[in-house]
Amino acid sequence: LFAQREAEKRKPINLPNFDDRRMHFGFYLAGNYATYRMKRSDFMAEHPDSIKYAKPSGSGGFTLGFIFNLRLNDYMDLRLVPGVGFYERYVDYKFATGEPIRQVMESTMAEFPLLLKLKSERRANTRMYFLVGGKYSMASGLRRKDKKPEELRGINSDFSIEYGVGVDIYYEYF
Repeated sequence: LFAQREAEKRKPINLPNFDDRRMHFGFYLAGNYATYRMKRSDFMAEHPDSIKYAKPSGSGGFTLGFIFNLRLNDYMDLRLVPGVGFYERYVDYKFATGEPIRQVMESTMAEFPLLLKLKSERRANTRMYFLVGGKYSMASGLRRKDKKPEELRGINSDFSIEYGVGVDIYYEYF
């Protein structure tokens, strides 16, 4: 512990007043993965011979957005992180008569997360944090296609809980 404190004293502190600013802005590029949770419908229960199974699977995508960070105090920030997410999901159907069928569902979602960032004490040039909050998402019409009546449709909006951990690393210039 003593050696760790001595090592921290010798390191130059990068951007010592960075956290004192009230507002910070940025952008992000993130990877995502999405799939569906399926629930057995009354139709499947009434027609057990026509559909053997419907199995969802997912695929990777990406999200682009902006970061608006408001400093509340030394250990807490409020973040609005609007973005656009590009998703692709699959559902594989197996019918009693015929080959399996795969339905591909692409969606573009406008996302509006509101997060609380709980920060630790800064140690030299690093600081740990925990994020928690909610996200409202709604489908945009950019990739919407007219669906056939027999194809699965998704809902146009969603609300989810988000949480995570991270590390702020303070470099000499950013």
